[in-house]
Amino acid sequence: MHVLRNSNFLKKFIRYLRSEKALSDLTNKIASLSREVELLSANQAAADETRVAVNSSLAKIDEKLIKIIERSRVSDALSEYYGKDLCLYLDSQGIPSLAFANSHPNRVMILSLPKAGTYFVAEILKTMGFVFSECHFGKYSFTDFRFRSKAEMVANAFEYRKDIPFSTSSQLIGNGQFGVGHLAHQAANIASMHGMKLIFLRREQRMSLLSLMRFYQNEGRGEEYGVAWKDLKDNKKRMSTFLKLYIDDRLKGHKKMLGWIDEPGVLSLAFEDLSGENGVNKQKDMLQRLCRHLDTVDLPPDVIDNVKQTETKTRSKIKVQLNDYWSPESEELFAQYGGKAINRALGYAE
Repeated sequence: MHVLRNSNFLKKFIRYLRSEKALSDLTNKIASLSREVELLSANQAAADETRVAVNSSLAKIDEKLIKIIERSRVSDALSEYYGKDLCLYLDSQGIPSLAFANSHPNRVMILSLPKAGTYFVAEILKTMGFVFSECHFGKYSFTDFRFRSKAEMVANAFEYRKDIPFSTSSQLIGNGQFGVGHLAHQAANIASMHGMKLIFLRREQRMSLLSLMRFYQNEGRGEEYGVAWKDLKDNKKRMSTFLKLYIDDRLKGHKKMLGWIDEPGVLSLAFEDLSGENGVNKQKDMLQRLCRHLDTVDLPPDVIDNVKQTETKTRSKIKVQLNDYWSPESEELFAQYGGKAINRALGYAE
C-alpha cells in the first residue's frame, strides 16, 4: 500500500526493474542459490556415503556378535557333556545329537515294555529312513551302544552307561532320529519328550517274562543273584526259579509304564500284531498305523519278513512255546505279583 501511494518510489522501482543492474542482481542471486544447492547436494552425498559406511560397519559388528552368541550357545549346549566320554555330532546350527543329521522333521521315542519288540520296531523305523541313536534311555542315565558289537552289547551293557539324566539326554535325539527305553509314565518324562512322536509297545506278560528269562541266560546278564539258576536243566524249573528272583522287580517296573496306553498322542502297538501272530491283516493294519503316526509313506508288505531276518541285540532265532516253560508254580507267582492285572490293563484277556 505504501508503494502505491508514493508515486515517485513506484517510478524509480519500475526504472530499476528495467535496468541492467536488476538483471545482474537477479543473475547473481540465482548463481548464489545454485551454489547453495550444489553445496547441499555435496553434503547430502557425503552424508549418504557416511550412512552406507556406518551401516556396513554395523552389519559386520552384527555378524561378529551373532558368531560370538552362536559359539556361546554351542559351548553351553556341549558343556553338559564334558567329561562324559561321549561322541556327539553337530548339525549346521551347532546343535549336538547322537547320530548323523536327518532331513525328516520328526523326533521319535520307542517306549516299550521289556521284550515287547523294542529292536524289532527299531529295524522297521530304520527302513522308513529314521536314524537310530543306538542308545537305550533311562531316567537317570542311558546306555551308549554305538560302535559296539552284539556280543559287547549283551555282555558288557553296564560298562557303556552314561550318567546323564533323561531331561538332558533326550535333547540329543535330533530330527529324523529315534531312541528306545523302558521309561515310566511320569510327568518329567513326558515333559522331556515334548514334541516327539511316541510309540508304546506292549506284549502278553507271560511271554514277555519268558523272553526275558531266555535273554538273561546270556553271559553278563541276570547275574545279580548268582548264576546257579541258569544251570538248571529243566525248563520249567529254571523258569519258576527265575521268577522267584526277578518277577517282583520286573512287574513293578511294568506297572509304571501302563499309563502310556492312554496318554494322548501315543501310538500303542501290540507285539503279537506287528509280528504277525494275530494274522497278516492285523499286521498290515498295525504297519499302516505306524506309518501314519510317523508321517511317512506306507511300507511294502514284505518289510516285516525282511526285518525278521535282521540280527539285533536281543533277537532270538528260536521260537519257543510257553507250555514248554510255564508251570503251575510259575502261574501262581504270576498271579501273586500282579501279572494278570497288568495283562488286563494292557488289553489281554485273563
